[in-house]
Amino acid sequence: MSTGLEHGLAVPHGAVDCVGTIVAALVCPGPGVPFESVDNLPATVIALLVIPKAASSATCGRSQRLPAWLEARTSGTASPGPPRPPKSSR
Repeated sequence: MSTGLEHGLAVPHGAVDCVGTIVAALVCPGPGVPFESVDNLPATVIALLVIPKAASSATCGRSQRLPAWLEARTSGTASPGPPRPPKSSR
């Protein structure tokens, strides 16, 4: 499965040993770059996510909920924001 989603959005990501915290970068490469996206459009917004390998299993569930939220946003049936983890009671 490609990390090139739809509407010019790509979210390449990976878990590595060489970072101790989540690293993110947002790039808007002008006319876009080929990214083997679902809709065959070039990526005009690229959100790169790199996480520590030790944290990869804890964040996996959250990242899998994002595409459904994005699909709702682009189809006009969106909620006000991405899904959030439940708040812990203190």
